[in-house]
Amino acid sequence: RGEGYDRIASDGFTDCFCAASHREGEETVLGTIDGWRDASNQPQRLRIDQIWCNRPPKILIYQTLFDGRSTPILSDHFGVWVETE
Repeated sequence: RGEGYDRIASDGFTDCFCAASHREGEETVLGTIDGWRDASNQPQRLRIDQIWCNRPPKILIYQTLFDGRSTPILSDHFGVWVETE
């Protein structure tokens, strides 16, 4: 707490996932992350890749890509895409 995600949000940035009118996908990583292997409470689906905006955004769509749903998995991290107005 107070670092990473919390710090960025407290500095006035908006997570585009939270601001999106429509979301397709959420997690950007599946499985265990190196360095977090010993964390007994680590979820198996994580949203650790984000898009942030420094102004109040009008986000129409948030989508994960290359996650095996509509596009093939290419990496251990999925892509993140947003459409703004």
